[in-house]
Amino acid sequence: MHAIEISDKVYEMAKRIADLDDIDVQTLIECLVRRHAEYINLFQDASPDTPFGLKR
Repeated sequence: MHAIEISDKVYEMAKRIADLDDIDVQTLIECLVRRHAEYINLFQDASPDTPFGLKR
């Protein structure tokens, strides 16, 4: 298992969010990190030729 260090302020924010979802802070952080890693992998696997734009 790896450890990360977060500030007291960030921990308090995470605790409030975790309490709303009735989970602990560790579970919240693990889910956020996992989801972010999946998101990054998705874009790394995308073709550079895939059109992408923010135009409406």
